[in-house]
Amino acid sequence: MDLRAVTAEQTQVNIEIQLSNKYDMEKRSLYYWAEMYKSQMRESMTYRELAKTVAINIVDFHYGGKSVG
Repeated sequence: MDLRAVTAEQTQVNIEIQLSNKYDMEKRSLYYWAEMYKSQMRESMTYRELAKTVAINIVDFHYGGKSVG
């Protein structure tokens, strides 16, 4: 994860910059998003209390979900 931010509305944002295609972007993005979402949970907390969580991925390669080349 490159940057984690919280907006004024308490939305959590994960911004990741990836310069080369490691062919795992979906898994990396989902993992970091889920970890940030899960880390909010406290005992007796309801799921409705969780803040919105957003993942932004900035990549410097062609991304189509499949390897290119």
